[in-house]
Amino acid sequence: MERHSRHFQIDVINAADKEADITIERIGIFKTEKAAEAFAANNPVISAQKKAEAEAEKEKEAEYEKMDAPQWIFDSLESVKEWKVGGADSVYRFGYLCLIPSTWDPTLTFTFDTPFPSSHFKYFTFRLRAKSIFNAGAFFFSNTVHNGFSDKSHITYSLKQGEWVDIIINMEEKFPERWVGEVNNIRLDPINGSTLDENAEIYLDRLGFFRTEEEAKKFLEGGRSEFDYSQASVIIKQMSKTFVPAGTIDAESFSESQFIINDPIDVGGKNDAVVMYVDQDGNESIVPLSYVNGSGFATFVGAKPGNYKIGYYTKNFVDTDGHWAKDYIKFVADRKLFGGTSETEFSPEVAMTRGMFITVLGRMHGVDTSAYDGNTGFSDVSSTEYYAPYIQWATEKALMLPVTQTAFEPESPISRKDMALA
Repeated sequence: MERHSRHFQIDVINAADKEADITIERIGIFKTEKAAEAFAANNPVISAQKKAEAEAEKEKEAEYEKMDAPQWIFDSLESVKEWKVGGADSVYRFGYLCLIPSTWDPTLTFTFDTPFPSSHFKYFTFRLRAKSIFNAGAFFFSNTVHNGFSDKSHITYSLKQGEWVDIIINMEEKFPERWVGEVNNIRLDPINGSTLDENAEIYLDRLGFFRTEEEAKKFLEGGRSEFDYSQASVIIKQMSKTFVPAGTIDAESFSESQFIINDPIDVGGKNDAVVMYVDQDGNESIVPLSYVNGSGFATFVGAKPGNYKIGYYTKNFVDTDGHWAKDYIKFVADRKLFGGTSETEFSPEVAMTRGMFITVLGRMHGVDTSAYDGNTGFSDVSSTEYYAPYIQWATEKALMLPVTQTAFEPESPISRKDMALA
């Protein structure tokens, strides 16, 4: 004989709380789970909530479908706003992003302001070239489900010494339990070593995530394999960092030794060290756009190939002691950008003239004055004046306009407008 209960008790909270506010919408006991689910489905509150969740999921899915594939082509230092380099110097060289390791573990980390859905972009691809004593690298990822980098969310890949490597990975297949949610961070360890490789160079061409393997392959096919020597580049070696202007390097005869300090020296904290350029005849000249720190590390613009070295030169003026600009005046005078108004005076309170300004601009550009005879065509510019060849150069380059067709007015004060337009 079955016994039927007429009463049951539910302790909704197991404590004495006089402020508690408890609402019970419905209670039932059913023979089958299906009947219980049907009873719950008729709950208007739950039904509305589920409907709202379904609509939100539908809208998010529609946004995912319209989302462009997350991809980056490293064709300039400004090409990617989301990456951060660690353990290396990042420079733009020969048309590629180049990493020069400063520690044993160089990294390239991306943090996404707008995470992308792992389910829609499962094919990860990138293209790089590494010159290193190590033959492997690693890739890490983080998402909204498994936040933070870990050994469970990383993969290693093989490198070919000095050759381009194209890599495509099906992340969903490789990480079936962890390639979930939305991807919010990734980290590329281009070379995976245990010690600092001082001579390593890592070139990155492109990186991206795609819906299909075909899209990933097409993305890689757009990559380049040759260095573009015509572009402006940066070379970091030993104790120097050289900015090489576009069009300076000859691809056939290029040698890094022609653009770096080959024999670094300890400057002993001296502040009068400068970068010197030595031509084929042994003639030395100061590189105007250069800086040597107290440790002897040189940063300069290498406007032409040759032999660069550290030298010493200082220029002092009797009328700059105690002046607020003394250190700045010394810096530019030591690099022969400014020569002063005489051998001993700089005249810091005298207004800069148009002739002075164009002379400094020409010296910054390394203008070879022997290539100009000083005949500018202006009635107020004598070919014997110090600024004549620079005005001739600036006129040819259309860097600065004359006041009239026949007058340049080299002794007139330079205006901010003229400076901005030059």
